Amino acid sequence: MASTFQKLSKSTAILSGANAVQAAAAFALLPVYTRYLTPADYGLAELLITSITLSTIVTGQGIPSAVGRRLNFVYRDDNDAQKTSVSTGIAYLIFC
Repeated sequence: MASTFQKLSKSTAILSGANAVQAAAAFALLPVYTRYLTPADYGLAELLITSITLSTIVTGQGIPSAVGRRLNFVYRDDNDAQKTSVSTGIAYLIFC
């Protein structure tokens, strides 16, 4: 139980760090956006980013985390089932 909690804590810390780096990069690029883009271009870029984010949420449907849980907990020792699970998840995401 303790090792599972340690793995969860480590994964959460890595994910949080990656999100912080992403936010810092977006903040650092803000002066570039305001200098080189007109307000109409900036609005169009934000609309595109929002559309991509929403479509990712709708089409993703939690498949990556579900596949990860299945690999780590259900099919831990079954390599064939792991391959099937990953390929099914990828095919589903491509289809969506």
